[in-house]
Amino acid sequence: MTAKELIKILNTFPENHTFVVQGYECGYCDVHSVKSIKVTLNHNTESWNGPHEEREDSNTDVVFIQRTENPLSK
Repeated sequence: MTAKELIKILNTFPENHTFVVQGYECGYCDVHSVKSIKVTLNHNTESWNGPHEEREDSNTDVVFIQRTENPLSK
């Protein structure tokens, strides 16, 4: 995704929205998509998980920047 494409998408969200990304080990990935999701903040305590958990029954909306899976891992 280019900066121009990402900026266009990000401009569709309210300025005060929180942004989150997937938590996982090492390396970098391309951006797959950007979408609004509902999360429960500070739900997970395990070191390998990000602290927030996606939950439809939550009232906390965040913008999720999803990574592309590594095509070389297959």
